Amino acid sequence: MKLINNYNLNGFSIPSRYFLAPINTGFTEDGQPSDKLVAFHELRSGHGIGVSYVGNVAIHQRLVTNDRTAYFKLEDFSVWSNITNKISLNGSLPGIQLGCRASQIPPMRESKSTLVSDYINAASNEFCNYNDTYLKEIINYYIDAAVISWKVGFKVIQIHAAHGYLLSLSLSKSFNKRSDKYGDRTYLLEKIIRGIKKKIPESILDVRISYYEGICDKEYEEKDKNRLIEKIAEMDIDIISISGGIYNVDKYLIYPKINDEHAIYEQIAIKFAKKYPKIHWNVAGNIYDIQKLKGRNIRNLTYSICRSLIADNCFIEKSLNYNIKAIKTCERCNRCHYYSNSEDNLSGCLFR
Repeated sequence: MKLINNYNLNGFSIPSRYFLAPINTGFTEDGQPSDKLVAFHELRSGHGIGVSYVGNVAIHQRLVTNDRTAYFKLEDFSVWSNITNKISLNGSLPGIQLGCRASQIPPMRESKSTLVSDYINAASNEFCNYNDTYLKEIINYYIDAAVISWKVGFKVIQIHAAHGYLLSLSLSKSFNKRSDKYGDRTYLLEKIIRGIKKKIPESILDVRISYYEGICDKEYEEKDKNRLIEKIAEMDIDIISISGGIYNVDKYLIYPKINDEHAIYEQIAIKFAKKYPKIHWNVAGNIYDIQKLKGRNIRNLTYSICRSLIADNCFIEKSLNYNIKAIKTCERCNRCHYYSNSEDNLSGCLFR
């Protein structure tokens, strides 16, 4: 098997640089992982997958994305330990994505908004009106959820600061118009990171950001995000994950279309991996052919793969063994976007 073995990070040996992206599956029952979620990650661990991320777990019951979002219930963590045990036994490192959606603005079901300015104004006003007590509560929720994640066996903890979630709004020049200390766009994120690293310094800490938001001119966004990343790269984190998009603006930046460029954010990640060699960089976005990736041999660059691993849990293993004809390819039916399709969870080719 032609895997790149023993990818070492923060004292952990990871079996490859190809990860299962954090996917919002909707496989929950009253906020708890269902048997389907356990089976989903049992299938999508091992087989050349370095980290198997459980996606979009809310830091608190009040801060879920929708009624299918998972969160920790304090009375019972056994189901979470079951997931991490199965992932570990299969040979992958367990990862979790912690998210916070504080907004009262309904998530958009359409792929692209025609009322972008209205949404920006509403979301900006909402963020500006959060008081200090509430934001301190958010910081503590993140720290507490990270500690629970570590205790139940998750070794990689990703802070979701992309796609229009609360921390994404905080990092964004388009949304963060505050004049107090939280107007420093990295203040909230840095307080969370410091708190987590103080409690669990052994953890692998990952931050996911939207490099492009789809709001301003592309060149302007690049300059702005380059300056922002300079500050984030100075924090006590291990991985910066590059994504794109704001959910209520343009979902195609989050979920690229079939005709979009392969690995659309890879060149951005390659640039940063070379500039900041002490940080590990992860990139997602339309990865359907591992052999075409340009940065495969860059030491501090990893890849998160979504639809290709939904369609075939052995996609990485087959790709690296040049067994291309055996891959069950993604049919681009878009049924994995369950919320947009008014469904309860992922469906389609999942367990074929």
